[in-house]
This record gives sequence, C-alpha cells and structure tokens, in this order.
Amino acid sequence: MCPTEDDEYYPTTLFGARLIGIEGWVVREEPMTLPQIEEIIRQSGQEIIEIREIIKGASRYRDEEGRPDMSNVDYSSAITYGWAFDDVVGCWRAPGENVAPFESETKIVDGISISFGASDVGWIPIHIAAGDQTIDIHATDSDTPFGNLVDCLEQVADGKVARFSADLEGSYLEFFAFEGSMANRVRIVIGKASNSNQPGEREITLDFDIGRKAFVDSVYRALRAYAEGPDYNPYEWAAISIHDDLQRNNPNFPIEKLAELSSSEINDLLWKLYPRYSVSFPNKATDGEQAVTFAKWALTGQKKDPKGMIRTPDPQFEACLSGCHPYPLHLGCSQ
Repeated sequence: MCPTEDDEYYPTTLFGARLIGIEGWVVREEPMTLPQIEEIIRQSGQEIIEIREIIKGASRYRDEEGRPDMSNVDYSSAITYGWAFDDVVGCWRAPGENVAPFESETKIVDGISISFGASDVGWIPIHIAAGDQTIDIHATDSDTPFGNLVDCLEQVADGKVARFSADLEGSYLEFFAFEGSMANRVRIVIGKASNSNQPGEREITLDFDIGRKAFVDSVYRALRAYAEGPDYNPYEWAAISIHDDLQRNNPNFPIEKLAELSSSEINDLLWKLYPRYSVSFPNKATDGEQAVTFAKWALTGQKKDPKGMIRTPDPQFEACLSGCHPYPLHLGCSQ
C-alpha cells in the first residue's frame, strides 16, 4: 500500500549473512536494525559465521494489516556495493568473491576489440566485440566502471579470477573473469541484469575464452588510446577537483596562496573562475511551467538553450547550470 503522511517511518536494513550449513551468503532486507536482525537469527537457532550491513534506510510502506511491507526488495544497493548472485549455486557472493562459472557456451577467440565514443553529458558509449559476439553499453559517470576494470585487468594479468559490476542507470553491467581452457588463458563473461528485484536474472551477452596477455593488452591499449585521444573530454564525463582543474587550466596560478585567503576571498575568487547561472523562462506563466520546460531540456541533454530561456549569473541560485553545458559538470556546480 502507498504510505500516507500519517504513517510512521520504520528502519530498514539490507544485509548479508553467512550461516552455518548454508552455502555462500544470504542477502535480505528486514524492517529493523542490524543488531536486532543478528539477535533474531541467533534466537532462531542458526549460527552466524559473519554478518555485514550493506545499507540501511527507512520506509513507510505497509501491508493491508499495517505491518512493514518488505515484499518488493530491491537488491540494487547490494549489486552496487559489489555483491553478486551466484545462480549456479543459488546464493550470494560478497565483494572479492567470484560466482561459480556459468553453464553458457564459451567461444574460443584470438582477440577482442573495444572502442569508446565521445564523452557526452556524463555518458560514454562503449562497443566490445569478441568473434561474432558484441555488446554496446553506455557507461555513466554516476558509477564509472573504469577503475574497477583496471583492477580486474591487474588480477587477470596475475592469473587470478575477478569480477565487478557497474550501474548503467536502468540496468547493471556484470563482468566476470574465470579460469580459461589453459593456464595462459582466461574466460571472460559479460552480461546485463535489468531487474534488481530478481537476483540472478542476467542476460549473458559475451562469453569467450582468450589468452590472458591478449585480453589485457587489447583492453589496456584501448583505454590508454581513448584517454589520450580527442574523444575523451573530462568536462563532458565527470567533475574533477578544483585543485586539479586550476593546475590544468591555470598553470601559473599560485595554488599555495589559497591557504592565505579568507573563506570569503576564496569564494569570490572561485565564482570568478567558475561562474554559475540561474535559468529563467519569462514567457512561462508559472513556476511549474518553467520547471517542466527546464527538466525536459536538461534531461534530454540538449546542447542548445530552449526558446525563451535566459541565463543570469547568480551565485545564490541553487538550481544552477554551468555556463556552457546542459548538465553542471564543470567545477563549482552542484548537480
């Protein structure tokens, strides 16, 4: 049932637990705190090997009898924090643990190709091909996969297994590296999961066996070429620190002098370097109409300002945009 203003909040905890006699981890969400959950498990006679809090929150959703409604558990937070469902065994695996190898067909390939499109308003299109298998995804700066990908490359190069997941905002990319057909080969499985309420429902898109060196070399060289090439624009991908940006765009700026300035002087200086803008639509009669027009414009990633929109420098205006971009990815701008 939908909550009403009169419904009181109750605590929720998404947790993982390893129990004696049960393979892997159990991941559940309960309407209580972790200590309360731990006590109830022990009272039931089950022995806990380890229990971890994944995320805690609060809810007002209740069933028809007024009890906390936990019937629609969203496991997206578990996936985001590195947990994966092992559908071969039927349990969860914690961060750092791999799932059992899938029973899907594996293709033997000699090489792979990976290409990246131009970064654009926080998205980067990626195309991966291995033999006749291909996948196209759009990485998002809200959960960038590149750091985890590099970590996996290092583990593969060391002869280890590895995995990671990345939120694609609407689905999840899952990357797995298993032992290959020979000691110098690795099995790579890449899939997408679109239903975070049903763990293990993933679509396997790529499943190939390749030489470890060939895989690491191909991916690393593609990443390096993209990072150093013209298609990668950090301002179109993700914000960087003001310190790094000052050094990049103002090499003669005396950054050490910032320590000698007052907070108001620093604020004034940064507003000059990174102006923000308020946005108004004088031709719209109501605030609601202005908000709808602004939302449609911002969320569709349009490059040009819509008709009738006026930008006004205003450091006090909280809903701001950078001066040249429909999303506030420049420094000093809140999203």
